[in-house]
Amino acid sequence: QEVNLAFTAAATARYKSGKSVPMLSWASLSGMVSVNGFFRLQLSGTNYFGSGKDKLQYDLGGGSLPIRFWGLGYDAADSNPRTEYTRRDFNSTFRYLHQFTRNLWLGAGVNLRYGKGDKFGVNGEEYLSSGSQRVRSAFTSGISLSGIFDTRDNAHTTTRGFYLSLMGEVRPKALGNFDKTLWHIVAQADYFQPLWRGGVMAVDLYGDLWSSATPWFYWPSVGGSERMRGYYLGRYTDRKMVTAQVELRQTVYGPIGVCVWGGAGSIFDSHKNFDTSKILPNAGTGFLHKMLRKKNITLNGKKAEGKESLKVGDSVKIFLADETYQKFGGKLLNSSRTCVDVSEFKKAFEEIKGIEVVYEDEHVLIMNKPLGILSQKAKEGDLSVNEWLIGYLL
Repeated sequence: QEVNLAFTAAATARYKSGKSVPMLSWASLSGMVSVNGFFRLQLSGTNYFGSGKDKLQYDLGGGSLPIRFWGLGYDAADSNPRTEYTRRDFNSTFRYLHQFTRNLWLGAGVNLRYGKGDKFGVNGEEYLSSGSQRVRSAFTSGISLSGIFDTRDNAHTTTRGFYLSLMGEVRPKALGNFDKTLWHIVAQADYFQPLWRGGVMAVDLYGDLWSSATPWFYWPSVGGSERMRGYYLGRYTDRKMVTAQVELRQTVYGPIGVCVWGGAGSIFDSHKNFDTSKILPNAGTGFLHKMLRKKNITLNGKKAEGKESLKVGDSVKIFLADETYQKFGGKLLNSSRTCVDVSEFKKAFEEIKGIEVVYEDEHVLIMNKPLGILSQKAKEGDLSVNEWLIGYLL
């Protein structure tokens, strides 16, 4: 078991990167330090430019982490006595993406990565030697191609849709001090489906695959906050990792919810050596507290609890993710220079009766929605308040 005291600080800024860009760019800086010698500094963000169909994502971070160590591979992690070492790393990624269709993004990126292991405890050096790993540090540079297909209704509190991502990377030996060229593939497939009121099923398939010559401190590890939760991050590590997970998320009250998940994962050095008897099971429960807790909704500059009654003069602000803003706009937002079929919106405005516009100015429109009218589509062909409102504005 492990007890530790850590201090962390973070700041996030959202800004307009151009008059013609409809969504906000953002940047986040965070730092953490603990009493056991761990520290890390991270800078990440997304900058939109052009008309919002181009974006530059960046992620830079580095630090030092004292970590437990059982050796390399499944068998070592399952049987070796525990020791420790200190992992030092610096990792910087820049990725440019262009939106070719409403849901498809394609692009390229570069990555600079430095890794080092030192201050090994008893048996630590022996564990590396037995895994044929002689390198203790390396610097490499990667060039990658990426593709993302995203139909999610919201990137942060998703209730429906698909998310498919594939990244292929090559690290030429000429662009670093490691004597081998490396390759790296990351694939992710997610599916979200509403089941009942407040209930969502989320399915996640994930693979992180490195070539056989990859130095050990680059290898993926089972564990973390997103997949295979509960496993000590760094115990089960090898050149290749695959995981699968099904999660049931249930909203209980407002932003508060619970989740139950089950899944499995495995590590292996080659697809030829994949062993079903070495699949690691995973299951658990969790607690969710979403938009209000994250201060995505504020009242008079303070976090909203969700129970307040509004009065004249109150200021309510809702902070939407870039992807959410983009999907709210749909075809109209993504097709500013093309002809758009508006017959669906005109039909909704003519056929849906009983909606009363209470207040309207150049920024805000407030309406009374009668009972029984959909707020948004449940399936293709439905008419909802979304379509009625666009028809009204047209």
